[in-house]
Amino acid sequence: MYLINLIIVPFVAALPAITMRQANNIFSDSCTNIELVNAYPGKVLNDNLKGSCLGPQGKKLESSLDLNQCVGIDYSNNTLTWMPLGKFRNYCDTCSLKEGNVLACTCNKQASTLKLDDGVVIRDGSLSCK
Repeated sequence: MYLINLIIVPFVAALPAITMRQANNIFSDSCTNIELVNAYPGKVLNDNLKGSCLGPQGKKLESSLDLNQCVGIDYSNNTLTWMPLGKFRNYCDTCSLKEGNVLACTCNKQASTLKLDDGVVIRDGSLSCK
């Protein structure tokens, strides 16, 4: 019984740390083939982040995230900002991905960028808003 406790207790104690580390993964460190695509047929705006991301068992999983869930507009200066259900698609056009992790758009005729590593994480291999 003592031997089992020596083996199981450290393993179980490490589980929250492993889960927390996965929950805080910066997407650009854990994903490959990152691209910005159009999630809505007929729309011009590329607002869906897509990539192949490292899952919990170390396997690559295809994942996508509608950035409108977490990116919006700061109306005071027409810049991209982190905002739950921000729906930046209503105010921006001509979006692209720069350097693999920077969203660059024109919002209300104002150029704006947002570093995606600041608000996008990997949870169990899926792209998610922080």
